[in-house]
Amino acid sequence: MALERLEIQEAVGKEIKLTNVPVQGATARIPLPLNPDPNGSIEVLIADQVVAQQPVGEPESGFYKVLVPRSGLLNHTGLNKAFSYILYNEDGNAGYSESTRYDILHS
Repeated sequence: MALERLEIQEAVGKEIKLTNVPVQGATARIPLPLNPDPNGSIEVLIADQVVAQQPVGEPESGFYKVLVPRSGLLNHTGLNKAFSYILYNEDGNAGYSESTRYDILHS
């Protein structure tokens, strides 16, 4: 079964405007899985290309937060871009999310 879709905090509806994204990047909110592994890691993908990778860290309000660099968004500007993530447990086993689509716009 696929993991739940991520959300981009700075998106308005299904649009991410780069003018609304902070310098450090956009925040991907990853819903906590049923059995979270505090020693796991997350990769965020746009169009099946990894744009961010980090340890899961401490969840906040039922979500892991992953910073997606502006450069990753800039490299994928355009309409209907698929965002997804892969959640790895400590043993390296992977769980794959369903994708969600956003338009990445300059302004």
